[in-house]
Amino acid sequence: CVLITAAAPALSAASPPAKHLVLVVADDLGYADLGYAGSQIATPNIDKLASAGVKLAHFYVQRACSPTRGALLTGRYNIRYGFQSGVLTSQNNWSLPLDETLLPQFVKRVDARSKCHAVGKWHLGYHRWEHTPTFRGFDSYLGYYSGDEDYYTHQGDCGGFDLHDDSRPDCGAGCSRHAWEAVGEYSTHLFTRRAVSIIREHDAAAPLFLYLPYQAVHVPDQVPAQYVAPYKFARVEGTNARNLFAGMLSCLDEGVGNVTRALRRKGILDETLLWFQTDNGAATPACGGWTGGQNWPLRGGKC
Repeated sequence: CVLITAAAPALSAASPPAKHLVLVVADDLGYADLGYAGSQIATPNIDKLASAGVKLAHFYVQRACSPTRGALLTGRYNIRYGFQSGVLTSQNNWSLPLDETLLPQFVKRVDARSKCHAVGKWHLGYHRWEHTPTFRGFDSYLGYYSGDEDYYTHQGDCGGFDLHDDSRPDCGAGCSRHAWEAVGEYSTHLFTRRAVSIIREHDAAAPLFLYLPYQAVHVPDQVPAQYVAPYKFARVEGTNARNLFAGMLSCLDEGVGNVTRALRRKGILDETLLWFQTDNGAATPACGGWTGGQNWPLRGGKC
């Protein structure tokens, strides 16, 4: 199951190549969850990107998280590097192989002035420092290395606190730090705030690549109450999952709007390819149970 929207102002065959790239990835978003696809969930900012840009209706992702992220950042099918079997877990002592060249490394080959930043979920391995984002081409990273975590406490499925602030290239021992000050801050707000800060502080003379893989709308179903309040979907199988999911998606949409406005205020929106996609479809009953997302009319989903 897949949804992707590629958007840039006045995008056409005659448009000059974009100078900057902002790549936004939603986690476990269903094909039918966005407003423009007929959903009753309000996503006005993403809908606006879709209407002003290009919707890729036959763009396909992998069935789960790590395989899609590996393919996205390498440009290669995941059987090439051993990611065809599913997601990495906290017990894995292997990662995306170091002989794979990732997108930020390609970007810097094209223009050595480029600045590349990652904010959000990694999930491509972290058993050694050289497998973490700032050793793979990114100049900075704020986020979690593992597959999921609590949106507020940032306790990850690794069994401990998993929110890292890596402030420079090759930021390993003695550099990488736990962002304890973010305990209690909702991750969608946190990641949006960092993304907006990166855009605001960037030297627009140099190309920017911002990779923004949000935690939302992955489980656990957690979101500030004000985002859930507008929704009154019926309970399904005794759960309030659809309403919580709707609130999480509304907050994500707000974040996409804030990032778009930051690009406009910086004066670089017209030079930016703003790309939005999901990593896979919404979770299916066969793989983790129903978490509020909708994949209709497609047959598949996350598994």
